[in-house]
Amino acid sequence: MKSFSICTLIGALMLAPAAWAGERTVTFAVDNMTCTSCPYIVKTTMAAVPGVANVTVSFEAKTATVTLR
Repeated sequence: MKSFSICTLIGALMLAPAAWAGERTVTFAVDNMTCTSCPYIVKTTMAAVPGVANVTVSFEAKTATVTLR
């Protein structure tokens, strides 16, 4: 289930319009973060997507905030 959520987030980032001017920040809900290693996995996976400038993950809030270039 975690893999599906991460894939969904990555897919959303990859489909984002390339014509955006400047940086844009998007916050995603990550409902299935259940273990302490989840934030690391989510951050590492999302940071590897082309166009991602920064990723901040909150285990407590179950969110991932992504800054796109």
